[in-house]
Amino acid sequence: MAVIIHFFRLRTKPRIDYEKLIYFFDGLDYCTINTNDDNVEMVCTDPVFDFPYRFLITKRSRVNSIYNLNSEYYNINLLVEIPSVLPEFVSRGILKFISELCHLFELDIYYNGVKDIEPFDMTKMISYLAQERSDYFEDHKDLERHYVKREKLNQICNFQQMLPYLPDKLKGEAEANPYLVFVDNRNQEVVFSIIWKLGTAMLFPPHLDYIHIEDENQFTTIVPAPVFFKYAEKHMYEIKDFLPNMRLLLLHGRNVNRVKKLMRKFRKVQESATNFNEIRIIDLIES
Repeated sequence: MAVIIHFFRLRTKPRIDYEKLIYFFDGLDYCTINTNDDNVEMVCTDPVFDFPYRFLITKRSRVNSIYNLNSEYYNINLLVEIPSVLPEFVSRGILKFISELCHLFELDIYYNGVKDIEPFDMTKMISYLAQERSDYFEDHKDLERHYVKREKLNQICNFQQMLPYLPDKLKGEAEANPYLVFVDNRNQEVVFSIIWKLGTAMLFPPHLDYIHIEDENQFTTIVPAPVFFKYAEKHMYEIKDFLPNMRLLLLHGRNVNRVKKLMRKFRKVQESATNFNEIRIIDLIES
């Protein structure tokens, strides 16, 4: 299920330049364009959270109530489909892009949550998407849900979003890897981990339940994070001012080998991979 937003333009403005519009999407690294007899499809794959959503330029209007809308606008036959079930942090990223699109091409919007065409309003759209998600779950009570505290999930998403920029901040001194998300099959709780390649300098984010340690032979040892940090944290130091309200620990230099030598202790408490089922961040919901 998806929330559909339709785009309109005031008749007093010049007609939309579709070539310029398509060129705009074609210039995005994370967008692919497909055409057929009925529409032009621009599929955007979120570069951070790796899921698709699409824009369509259609031959005919797909707005059911178009004759009841403000006649001072015309439908440019552009729409976007936003997945109904996403964490708010992720939805906000799509909405920010839509806001920029509206500003660039002087567009206004219409969707089922409003009576008429109106300017894009971020706060209103976030509220509408939250209600749509709630209604979707109400209609699909059997759907599996994975809840995480809002502040915690926002911090995790923020770290994930900042990953492309961290190498410059770290000046090549350490790696920063994305979160791994699992459901623990023993209690159905959501848990978080990260891959540490044994012997490499590494930035460790907060909210970790496990550490996946990958050795030179690509064998992975899954270690409970409390045990890992009990022995390893004294060899790390806290990085401040990288990300707001987030405790980041850096392991680098000679300390990398000191922690590497602790593998015998870590292997004694390793977990079986069969205890976990991997999911995605976009499968999570704020609680």
